[in-house]
Amino acid sequence: MLGNAMWTRTLGLLIALLIAAPAAAQRLPTLGTDEPGLGGDAVLPAGYKGLRWGISPPSLMAVRGRAMETQNTSDPHLSWLIETPPPGESGGRTAVKWKFWDDKLIEVHVYFVEFPSRREGEQLMHKFLERYGDSKFERIMKDVDRHGFESLKKQPVAEERWTWQDPFTIQVLRRVVDSEQWTQVRQSRVYETKRLLQDKKDRAEARSERVRSIELD
Repeated sequence: MLGNAMWTRTLGLLIALLIAAPAAAQRLPTLGTDEPGLGGDAVLPAGYKGLRWGISPPSLMAVRGRAMETQNTSDPHLSWLIETPPPGESGGRTAVKWKFWDDKLIEVHVYFVEFPSRREGEQLMHKFLERYGDSKFERIMKDVDRHGFESLKKQPVAEERWTWQDPFTIQVLRRVVDSEQWTQVRQSRVYETKRLLQDKKDRAEARSERVRSIELD
């Protein structure tokens, strides 16, 4: 009973963090100078759990077999679906955020709900390395608000990242050192590149329209 209560509190806290976390602050994948989608071998899954990049929110929920909470953003082209494991679900130890650009899946964030011990975290990291091969490793310092409130002073926190990439997908396993919080991020390189190009075009057109709308005497 106590274990179930702790699980419920942990899951509730994670749901609150998933909803409160700004979408822009969650962007991690950055590698890649070659053109996405061309050359090389596909060594990473193109999506997550058999769901391909570009799938729509209704199709994703139908395949996953559950309704999910929608989280909109300040960008009308971007939205998220939040999937959390039902209480007591066997093996339900991850929560997932699915990111959509114009209703096309472009990115997945997987949160390991019950933060593992340091030993379990090392086992998790080695499991990723055995599955996906060598990675780029980096350790950085980030200024984060530990409680999710802008009014509180932000503190530097060490974060470790392992990054894998192929022509179609980029993946990051991240660990917040002091809390042993582990997160997996997987992103479509092709769709993300298209999104960034479209965003750049939209911004340029908006600036041009503002200039055209200025009336001169």
